[in-house]
Amino acid sequence: MSARVQWLRLRTEERRPADALTEKMIDIILRKGRKMNESYDVAAVLAARLGLERVYAVDDHTSDSIYAEVPSDFDKDFAGRMEEPALVKSLAAIKAQVARVRDGETLLALYREMNAKNATREQILADFGGALVMPSKRYAGRTYVGWWDVRNFRMVANARATFATSPGTRVLNVVGSSHKAWYDALFAMMPDVEVVDAEAVLR
Repeated sequence: MSARVQWLRLRTEERRPADALTEKMIDIILRKGRKMNESYDVAAVLAARLGLERVYAVDDHTSDSIYAEVPSDFDKDFAGRMEEPALVKSLAAIKAQVARVRDGETLLALYREMNAKNATREQILADFGGALVMPSKRYAGRTYVGWWDVRNFRMVANARATFATSPGTRVLNVVGSSHKAWYDALFAMMPDVEVVDAEAVLR
């Protein structure tokens, strides 16, 4: 991601293979043939516009080690989970939101909508709330929620570490909407961190 920032900070005529930078490396930086990604297509672009040197990756899948402790057929407990009415409704609503995006302005409108107060409540209740009460003698749903908690704790810790030595720094966290409730709650607990309403900056 930081390589993408540096690439975007170059003048247009300087964006070419040179020195140790090869065409193949440029394809990697540009993510040719890959789907859009908020870290590269939003965070890196914004960082370059602001004259920043880099972005920090904070996503953390070390929580996946939790699943090393479960039986090999653990996934069977989730059979049919995606057909649950509340989850189907929630996913359809998200798909409809994204389908309305046509340009920069409609994308910004989507971000405002997704960051509004309680905007992800139904999504969280359908996904994690539903998992907490799903029938399973092995507590598969509760294990899933535990994994999600640990992942978010570590992501927030990684984000906090990026500005721990720079009090007063403004920080933009770009994450999937289902992480937002955990981010807001965990950062709000920190005595030297102020959580700013996204509506104040999404202009």
